[in-house]
Amino acid sequence: SFAIRIVEKRSNEIHREIEGFNQRINMDCKTLEELKSYLNMLTQIRDLTMEYEFKIKDLEEMIRIIRKSGGGIAPEVQQKVGQLLLDWVSLLEHSSVIELSLKTKKELFAEQTKEQVKELKEEIDRTFSDYFEKGPGSKEVELDIGLIKMRRFREIMDGFVARKSELVLSEKLFNLEISSFTKLVELEEDWKRLSELYTFYQELQDFFDKSSKTLWSKLDYSLLENAKKKFGQSLKKLAGLNPNVLGKLKVTVEEFNKTLPLIDKIKSASSFKECHWEKLMQEIGYVSSDFNPKSILLKNVLDLKLQNFTDIVEEICNTAQQEGDNEEVIKSIESFWKSTNFEIVEHKKMGEKKGTLLKVGEEVNLTLNDHLINLQNMEGSKYAMSLRGQIKLWISALNQIQETVDCWISVQRKWMYLESIFIGNEDMRQQLPKEAKNFDDQAAKNSNIYVNCVQIESTIAQLRNLMVDFDKSQKSLTDYLCSKKICFPRFYFISDDDLLSILGSSEITAVNPHLMKLFDN
Repeated sequence: SFAIRIVEKRSNEIHREIEGFNQRINMDCKTLEELKSYLNMLTQIRDLTMEYEFKIKDLEEMIRIIRKSGGGIAPEVQQKVGQLLLDWVSLLEHSSVIELSLKTKKELFAEQTKEQVKELKEEIDRTFSDYFEKGPGSKEVELDIGLIKMRRFREIMDGFVARKSELVLSEKLFNLEISSFTKLVELEEDWKRLSELYTFYQELQDFFDKSSKTLWSKLDYSLLENAKKKFGQSLKKLAGLNPNVLGKLKVTVEEFNKTLPLIDKIKSASSFKECHWEKLMQEIGYVSSDFNPKSILLKNVLDLKLQNFTDIVEEICNTAQQEGDNEEVIKSIESFWKSTNFEIVEHKKMGEKKGTLLKVGEEVNLTLNDHLINLQNMEGSKYAMSLRGQIKLWISALNQIQETVDCWISVQRKWMYLESIFIGNEDMRQQLPKEAKNFDDQAAKNSNIYVNCVQIESTIAQLRNLMVDFDKSQKSLTDYLCSKKICFPRFYFISDDDLLSILGSSEITAVNPHLMKLFDN
């Protein structure tokens, strides 16, 4: 039945375990480790006595129940179960005899244990002195070295703890007084307190390592501010711990905090360019082969130790800002003149279109003067060194615009004076066809001020040539009027304008208003 199979299985297991113990207690102990193992086994046998007695009693009770219920069980199984308790008792007696025979060896190994305890304590004493004099908590040790020392001392102390555990176990086996390792306890406690500080330092390093890989162009400054708050809170929690390490941590955090306003200042200066980075590194004497202004990382900026060069950083940032402002002024000047046109109006006389006039408003003239003054002031500024070429270019361009516009207006006035003659009077047009044609063509010119006055470099020369032509035209006009006066000498009694009004009209009655001047009576 199932119960019989259980009895057979368990009895076999107990029998094998007893045989195993019998084989092991017959081993010869030659070393302390073997003796420890052997004594532990003897202690284990004694400690298991009650457990095995219960197991054997359970099997005997199961046999009794099986027999009472009419079940059959093999005699050899009953005999085997009955023999189990005798075998265990025999094992106990044998182990006691062997333990007595080991007395000499135990005394020998007990002395060895005492010697090992002494050696361990001496090692702990040396480590204790080294730890507090030159360890991670000492004043002279830098944090990076301290972090390495923390790991090394942890390994040493782990070895001490393991050896201590083995020796305490040996002392128990040999009935020796349990040794106390107070200095090891002190080391453990101090290391745990220091580990809080160095854990925070490791967090700092991890943050710097991670954030340092951030491209400067993609840096979110708010993350640095959040880190600053977090570091401050952590330092408050660590107050009261090792003052040497805590002081160094405070310095590290303070240096980081001092750098933040300068980082923010540079980051906020949108006009901070490659040339400003190069100037900054030159001013602070920083030399690095991997510092590329085009691909700057936060690590590169932190490596500059900006907190040590506050005045230099602020001066260069101010320079960058001023240069940026100057660039904006130049861009606004450029934008204004490249988008501003002459006002084009039709010139009419007596309701008839006589041509086209180009006008420059008062606002444009005022703006021209303002821009010239701004550029001249800017040219003398120390913040305009990098823009000196552009400034000179625009001063030249605005002067050219001013000169061209003045010349253009003068030419236009002359044209307005002569246009009734050259365009309105066919007789004079035939005498001076070239001058009339010049003005007919000039009225259709492009109206953009910058294009006409600067880009078209020939404009000023054309205007000057036109003025020369107009002067010639006016001389021709004077000669023409003289020819008319010669033909009719009484024309000498009236002015050139009166004569022009007569000659310029096709009506014969145009002479009537001037008869009193031509004839006395």
